[in-house]
Amino acid sequence: MGHRDPITGAPFGDKTDWTTWDYALMTAVQTIADFTTSDGVLAWEIEEDGVRVDALKRINKFEAAKQRKTSGKTYKETPGEYFVPSIRPPLGKEKHQTIAEWREKQAEEGA
Repeated sequence: MGHRDPITGAPFGDKTDWTTWDYALMTAVQTIADFTTSDGVLAWEIEEDGVRVDALKRINKFEAAKQRKTSGKTYKETPGEYFVPSIRPPLGKEKHQTIAEWREKQAEEGA
């Protein structure tokens, strides 16, 4: 099975053949990789004359939880241990926010 028509979903072509869309996506990915600074900022944005840059503080809640768990004087690391996040909705809520709600909040905060 090769590629699929974006409208009908009907298969066409050989899966090893690249389409113009494949080349466009690869070019976009490579451009972003080539021109992203080590801070994750696009070079054409950061190098613009007169650009203003702010440093916004963020808290990684998972890293904070790991630090709280492992910072006690009686804590002893178990060989091979590692941590994975377990995320629960905020108190009083049954579900997490949706991506649409999150995007709306980000837009309001100017992020």
